[in-house]
Amino acid sequence: MSEGTPAPKPQLLASGTLMKQGNVMKNWKRRHFELTSDGMLIYLTAHSGTQKGKVDLKTAKAVVKGEEIEPVGGWPEFSTSQTGFVIRIPGRDYFILASTESERDGWLTRLSKFAPLESLSEPEYQTPGSDLP
Repeated sequence: MSEGTPAPKPQLLASGTLMKQGNVMKNWKRRHFELTSDGMLIYLTAHSGTQKGKVDLKTAKAVVKGEEIEPVGGWPEFSTSQTGFVIRIPGRDYFILASTESERDGWLTRLSKFAPLESLSEPEYQTPGSDLP
C-alpha cells in the first residue's frame, strides 16, 4: 500500500439483531450487531441504526456460552441461557442473547476467529478453594 492510500474498509462477516444487557441499567435491549474482518463487533440501535458502541475482539480474553455464567439479575424470562453468550474483555463482560441456540452457535463460531471460546470450568477461571474440578 502506498503512502496516502486509505486502508481497505473492513469486510462485514456477520450481522443480525441480538439482545444485549446494559452496562449500568441491567435491562435487556435489542441491538443490531455487525462483526467486521478487523475484529470489531459494532452494535447499533435496532430501530434507527445509531451506533451505541463497539467491542474490539482482539482485546477479548474469552467468549463463554451462556449456560456457564449468569448475568446480574439472571437471564431474562423470555429466554434461556442456551441462547446466550458472554464476551469477556478486561474490565467488562458483555452479556448477549440470540433468538435460538443455533443462531448463538453461529455467532460463537464467527467470534472465535478473534477471541477464544472458553469454558469457565477451566483452571484460569477457578477461584482458590472452589469445588470445581
